[in-house]
Amino acid sequence: MITKKGIWLLVFFTIFQLPNGLESECTSQAIQQVGAGSKPAIFQEELLYEIPPGAEDLGMSPNGRQVVWRTKKDKKWVMVVNGEPGPEFDGIGGAYAFSPDSQHFAYIARRGKSAQVLLDGKEYGNVYSAYTPGGAPQELTFSADSQHLAYFAGSGKKYRLVLDGQEQGPESKLGSMSVPVLSPDGRRWAYWALQSVLYNFYMVTDGGQTAHEAIMGVDGKILYGSQPRFSPDGKHFAYIAARSKGGLRKHKEYLVIDGQEYKEFDGGVSNLVFSPDSQHLAYTAVDSELTSNKASVIVDGKPGPGFEWIVAAPIFSPDSQHVGYIAINKEGVSAQVIDDQVTYANITYMYSGKVSADYRELRFSPDGHRLAYVVDCPGELIKGGHSLFLDAKQHWHGAYFRDLGTPVFSPSGRFLAVPVRRIITVQENIKRWSMIINEREGKLFDMIWIKTLTFSADERQATYVAKEGNKLYLVTQTVE
Repeated sequence: MITKKGIWLLVFFTIFQLPNGLESECTSQAIQQVGAGSKPAIFQEELLYEIPPGAEDLGMSPNGRQVVWRTKKDKKWVMVVNGEPGPEFDGIGGAYAFSPDSQHFAYIARRGKSAQVLLDGKEYGNVYSAYTPGGAPQELTFSADSQHLAYFAGSGKKYRLVLDGQEQGPESKLGSMSVPVLSPDGRRWAYWALQSVLYNFYMVTDGGQTAHEAIMGVDGKILYGSQPRFSPDGKHFAYIAARSKGGLRKHKEYLVIDGQEYKEFDGGVSNLVFSPDSQHLAYTAVDSELTSNKASVIVDGKPGPGFEWIVAAPIFSPDSQHVGYIAINKEGVSAQVIDDQVTYANITYMYSGKVSADYRELRFSPDGHRLAYVVDCPGELIKGGHSLFLDAKQHWHGAYFRDLGTPVFSPSGRFLAVPVRRIITVQENIKRWSMIINEREGKLFDMIWIKTLTFSADERQATYVAKEGNKLYLVTQTVE
């Protein structure tokens, strides 16, 4: 209907086939229906929490069962966990962290000039100066097994790593440290750090230091390496370093695995990822000598097909047997690549010779045979849009799809769930989220937490946490 407030759109989309040839420059204007002719999803809502006025920085645990926010009370700040207020402080930082198993929660609080970490509601570790550079704790990080907590804190103008409440390793200059990385069991740790005014950077691991050269990048910023990674079993460690090759801002990047340096690439290295079983390592490399094109994904030292761009980083299937990523050739045609098998999509997103879309949220099905991903296409309201691709085919698209969340396969791989955000009123720019599972759309909400989505054992139902107004609900939605 048409109202004074604008045109109300409850837009649904369905699978459709593109015509032969390529659709270009993000100009598809199709508005289709999801699951046309199918029944809408049946759902139930269970009220979890009612968020009071004044709540700030709402947070959710990975399993969706714990809700936190900070709020002001008589000029003091308190952290509220599952509706229960904690101790009062003069200030509470907005960056806090849940452990992966959702059993632990940490945040940083200040009383007067002192700052400290609180873990599960109790004071944790040493007290530091809240106003001295290099003082207040930063970068809260849990290990994958949820048993260890790390952060940076210190005194003067130097920071040190704090692991399980104890300071570790050398002091490092404030502002020149990467986020700490922990091995899955929390026994090993690593980060990049600046150790001198001469721009010598070090990879700091388990208390030891490996010096690497710092390079001036094309944007004038200092390059010193990146992406420290532990394998899931904690036995292997890899990162990227750089080495100058004469002349200002000329350098090559190379990979370091378990302390051994590997081939240099003049175009750079990125997107390091270990397989779930820790037996394989994949990354993206760009080099003039590598392929006839510019970019390639390298798995266990073996380069794959060459492309103009790798636009979505490689991922491994859950069983570690397959590698998938998204690439674009010189003509601008996108391709899904699984185990070096290239499947070109019949659509391109190019403008003035450049990629004009963002490829993200790659997800393998549990058996590793299917790949889903999202493409964001910028532009005006009608010319822009967002698409879900499945098996290299454009599955959904529409100009009034204003966002798509992470696609999630059911454990058997039979069903695909995707949160979608659509425009409800154009003039007031109102957007709301719904969950589409097996082509059936659930109720519209203000917000949906996709990380809380779980399927029942028989996959006939799925549950997730959603927000409507000031209320949080546990939503149960039918699948079939």
